[in-house]
Amino acid sequence: MWEKFQALAPVLIGVFLGIYIQFLPGWGSVGWSFAALLAGMLAMGLATALLARWPRTAVCLMQVGFLAPITLIALTTCATTWLSLHFADWMGLKAHIPDQKQMETATGVLLGAVNAFIAGAWLDDARKPGSRIWPAGQAKAAFSAAFTDPLKAWRASLPPVTGAAATIARRNEVTRVIEAVYETRVSGGGPEGWDLPALLERIALIREALVPGRT
Repeated sequence: MWEKFQALAPVLIGVFLGIYIQFLPGWGSVGWSFAALLAGMLAMGLATALLARWPRTAVCLMQVGFLAPITLIALTTCATTWLSLHFADWMGLKAHIPDQKQMETATGVLLGAVNAFIAGAWLDDARKPGSRIWPAGQAKAAFSAAFTDPLKAWRASLPPVTGAAATIARRNEVTRVIEAVYETRVSGGGPEGWDLPALLERIALIREALVPGRT
């Protein structure tokens, strides 16, 4: 339930922010929203590039990167709200449909189709567990890109073990590191989710395995 809320929270925040922006005077708020969108995209790209070498700095940058989905939804909501307010004039419906009720019905149907298309696009992405639209999906994708190759090299470099106890311990160790990179929940009391505290715990676990003594 909490993971679903985390995934859909940007939608709720973005929708309210988009409506608020629409009714602010001037275009300054729209400009700032575009600036926040670009800053979020840049921060997430930079975080992904830095994650393998400077992981703690990278996961802090990711928090700025999460601005991108929120502001993207806000700008989309702002645009559709503006369209709903000016659609009749823009399409010249008043000249062709003099009856007010008919015009409102036609406008509502057309706007409903546009909104359904946009909502469907967001919701389809929300249903995908690894969607990069959402903060958790962005973090998972960044971890996968940064640590897949180092993880393969680490597993290949592990010395062989003998005995049942050592084999089980090795399997548990490898499983936890793999889960820290790819999975929402890490077994053995490890972190759960992809918020900042969980990301820092994942980094500590991964770095301790890949570079012993360095977290």
